[in-house]
Order: sequence, then C-alpha cells, then structure tokens
Amino acid sequence: MKNVQSAKLTRMGLLGFPKLDSESTASIQMFLEDCQVILLDEPIEEVTIVLRRSGRFKLPDAIIAATAQVANLKLLTFDERLAKAILVNF
Repeated sequence: MKNVQSAKLTRMGLLGFPKLDSESTASIQMFLEDCQVILLDEPIEEVTIVLRRSGRFKLPDAIIAATAQVANLKLLTFDERLAKAILVNF
C-alpha cells in the first residue's frame, strides 16, 4: 500500500471523529502509517484559493482537492457533492 498518499488534513479528519473507538483509531493509524503524507505548500495553497473562489468548495474540501490536483493524484471520496464539484473544476 505504499502508493497511497494522503493530505495532512485527511489524517485530522479521519482521527477527529468524536465517537471514534480505540479499535477504529488503531486501524486508521495503521492505514495512515502506510500512507505518504503530502504537506500543504504554496502550489497547493494557490490552487486551493482558486477552488474556494469558484464558490463550489468549502475550505477543507478545496485543500483536499487541490492537494490531489497538484500531486496529480486520483481523489477517492464518498462525498458526492465534492465529487461533482471536482468534475466541474478539473
């Protein structure tokens, strides 16, 4: 699974669920340990700003979408609204 990459924001989102039990937390941490973490940098910031200005993205979604775009990665999401917004903007 070494080809999986994750935005730092994704880690915070996954581990930040209020009712996450210790078994789920451990499973998520094991998954994230196998991921290469992509840190927020200026190119991601610039694309994030463009996406936010489009009016289709909340800030966290814009950061995640921008990270995928800048890193030339396929974005996997269950968020239908985010997936539709990405199709319009990419």
